[in-house]
Amino acid sequence: MSKRENLFLDKERVRATFNKAALRYENFDFLQREVALRLLGKLESCPNDLEIIVDLGCGTGRTIPKVQERFNKARLICIDIAETMLAVAKKANSRLFKKKNFFLCADAENIPLKSGTVDLVYSNLSIQWCPKPLDVFVNVNNILKSSGLFVFSTLGPDTLKELRESFEGYSSFSHTSQFLDMHQIGDYLANVGMKNVVIERETLIVNYDEPLKLMKDLKGL
Repeated sequence: MSKRENLFLDKERVRATFNKAALRYENFDFLQREVALRLLGKLESCPNDLEIIVDLGCGTGRTIPKVQERFNKARLICIDIAETMLAVAKKANSRLFKKKNFFLCADAENIPLKSGTVDLVYSNLSIQWCPKPLDVFVNVNNILKSSGLFVFSTLGPDTLKELRESFEGYSSFSHTSQFLDMHQIGDYLANVGMKNVVIERETLIVNYDEPLKLMKDLKGL
């Protein structure tokens, strides 16, 4: 498998499964919420006069109010590949429409925005679902202004390692996705021309009393 592409992911299948999960997704997104809070904390040092912000892979839009509150002068463009996810996000944040929200169904590997127009791209746990993450970084670098910022979170290679190990005893097929490590991510960001790159790694442990509860949560996501 090429390091550039995750052949375990099919883009249309990703879109279809997230569309299917959209209406019940927030029943299972506790990990996304926790990571989002930590990622939003990284934005505290950003200036408040940003003009255009992109929420890349916005999902059901849980973080939209917090981002809009933090940057109340900015136009927020919320992008997701799944139409139903966007519909849920738009309905949940309808009261913020007057604050220049904008919802766009698009592919993170081919973002339809003009070059050099975005001040900040924020992306929480979405890049790992893209078959070609390098293309995502190329697109993000393209739409950012020269002074623009890219703040994102993604899953690392140890994600679900216990589940993966439990399958190894009786199956040669990989039952979990393969995620990039921080060194690959750093190389990708440097290769597309991003500067002053800072990468942090955190381990979050979620305990389950029984395997079926884990499988239910994974299916819900």
